[in-house]
Amino acid sequence: MPRFRDGLTLVEATGQWRCRAGPTVRERSWVPVLYHQAEEGAEQAVASVVDAYKKAFEQEAVLRDRDMTCVTL
Repeated sequence: MPRFRDGLTLVEATGQWRCRAGPTVRERSWVPVLYHQAEEGAEQAVASVVDAYKKAFEQEAVLRDRDMTCVTL
């Protein structure tokens, strides 16, 4: 969270994933919703969080969905 001082939202979720070994794994998870400017610093911050999460929780993959959105302040 320190990388995104403007804030973000965390949504609790339940999901499933078929791992490389074959079985389907079901697990609780959190979905962060983050809005940021399309700039290199923000992209690098998101990528570093993805990498850290994969290492910390021994994940094969992390879903990342990117869309253009209009935000009114």
